[in-house]
Amino acid sequence: MYSSPSPEQLSDVPNSIPTEIGRRKEVYKSPEVDASIRKEKKRIQNRIAQKSFRKRKQDYVEALEMRVRELEAELEAHRQGSYCFDGLVASLVQDGSVACQS
Repeated sequence: MYSSPSPEQLSDVPNSIPTEIGRRKEVYKSPEVDASIRKEKKRIQNRIAQKSFRKRKQDYVEALEMRVRELEAELEAHRQGSYCFDGLVASLVQDGSVACQS
């Protein structure tokens, strides 16, 4: 059968090993271990935040690129319309149907 360790035996146990206190398990950590755990948690949190930022940035750039393509297509359509209109005006001027004013 298992017996509880004596206080003398507990003094030999490293700080990071859990020991039983009543019904709860407690983990005693040295300040260095606690600091390294906080640093690691912060690193993980930063990695998650960076990944999220890069995703939002990529989505934003893709939306801007799509908008540029739409505007370029619209501009090209207006240019085509302008060419047609310019040709119509030129033919009317040649026919003498429209008098140009200076």
